[in-house]
Amino acid sequence: YGVLGNDSHYYIPKKDIERAIQLPRQFRDPGLEATDSVYIAIDPASHEKSDMGIAAMVITERGEKLFLGASSVYMEKCMVQECQKVITSFVRQIRMHNFVEPTMPIVPIVECNNNEILARTLLECFKPFGPILMPFVKSNFQTCISPGVGVWLTQTVKMAMIQTTYQALLDNTVRFSGQFVTSGRAAFDPRAPLLNYNDQIELLLTQMGQFKDQPDGKISGKTPAGDNDDLAIAAMMCIYWSFLIRSLKK
Repeated sequence: YGVLGNDSHYYIPKKDIERAIQLPRQFRDPGLEATDSVYIAIDPASHEKSDMGIAAMVITERGEKLFLGASSVYMEKCMVQECQKVITSFVRQIRMHNFVEPTMPIVPIVECNNNEILARTLLECFKPFGPILMPFVKSNFQTCISPGVGVWLTQTVKMAMIQTTYQALLDNTVRFSGQFVTSGRAAFDPRAPLLNYNDQIELLLTQMGQFKDQPDGKISGKTPAGDNDDLAIAAMMCIYWSFLIRSLKK
């Protein structure tokens, strides 16, 4: 780590992304315990024409990062209530997923950089679908959190997220459920098309391969062509913060 790179200057090589895209979907019950956590990360839209990324993941007994769902949602002309409807629909479907037991706690991982008040509002969407576990308190983490709300995405944290994600891809431990959950604008607009789960999986992995150093010195997966990185950010938040949360138990 610290010297990640390749001849295209992207942190995660294209060959690793392509291999992950080709992996078969997981239909067989992974044998999760009744107390295993379900990690749901949200990268909220920061302005009117940006996207909101949502991802849900569990850790199997073999250490696989098994994604149960993911969505990238274009939030143009949206109200906060409509953002909440998208998230509520997503969390409800995750709670009903075949791999998720009623007793499994959901861990919300909400990014707070742009608006802590918005993050707290989005967090309310989880309450009807308990049990809910909130690990982001000062006794667990001294920095990079808003206590009782969510997490901060600093450049250092982003680099650590990329490193843990790259390791998971190298070890072939990133998997996707055959019953894959999505939620989009159809949650509040009946005229909106439903999201295709295969498209969301491919978009998630493609965005993971876009991260590189930018001219301003920052690390980003956004491209000059207008491609966003919200879905990859949400998925990498699941991988990175689940590692830190699990380490608290050791």
